[in-house]
Amino acid sequence: PPEFGEMDERTKRKKILEKALDQLDEDKKEVVILSRYEGLKYAEIAEIQGVTESAVKVRFFRAMKDLKNIVHTLSEEYSDE
Repeated sequence: PPEFGEMDERTKRKKILEKALDQLDEDKKEVVILSRYEGLKYAEIAEIQGVTESAVKVRFFRAMKDLKNIVHTLSEEYSDE
């Protein structure tokens, strides 16, 4: 997209991460936001989501794996410009 053309690298990375987060399932996105941005522990997130702490850990692991792939794909798209 042209809006990425004139951004500095840090801003570009932030935008790519935001776009990648938006592509995650809601449960995974919520786990990432609550753990990384809000600083909550897995036990606290489990209580919020109404699942076990183990389920939260699995969601987080899968979310990180998905994010890595999405960010990689988006980064390639934007570097081709």
